[in-house]
Amino acid sequence: MEFEPGTKVTVIDEDLNGEVIRTKGDWVWFICEDGFEYKYPKSSLYSISDKGEMNFNPKSYIVDKEAEGDQSKGKGLRINFKGKKPEFDLHLEALFPDRAPQRNKESLLIQLEYASKVIHKAIEVRVRNIVFIHGMGQGILREELRNMLSERFPNVEYFDADYIRYGQGATEVIIHGLGSI
Repeated sequence: MEFEPGTKVTVIDEDLNGEVIRTKGDWVWFICEDGFEYKYPKSSLYSISDKGEMNFNPKSYIVDKEAEGDQSKGKGLRINFKGKKPEFDLHLEALFPDRAPQRNKESLLIQLEYASKVIHKAIEVRVRNIVFIHGMGQGILREELRNMLSERFPNVEYFDADYIRYGQGATEVIIHGLGSI
């Protein structure tokens, strides 16, 4: 996503809006409504059209295991299949430990896109069972995750994961049609 001077932007992790004044490399400088100048990486911003629509690509925030490099540096989201039923925590705090979590539609899109990438990777490496930890909360993430699974993945079956281990805060996914493993 390119940011030109005059583009209206919003910071993903904060309630901060402004207008771009300059860019250099992966950095964007903008002035917010109260007149202060801020500098953020492009990956932390999305633009707002004149109609107020957000130009946001959640895929730009998801990083494959291969493209990620060293996880110890905290960069990117790792897709690592460990154990018989690999677990993937969809909480924002788990996905982005260095950022303050924000509860909004963009965050939900990032969580769902990450879950989708995990399923695609599981199909690619032929992992049949996975568990998504979504927590209980208001049930929005759980409901949206299950809607996405129903709409985008016809060969998966999903249900509440082990109640003793997760309570009602996780969904287990079984991927069918992988052939014999």
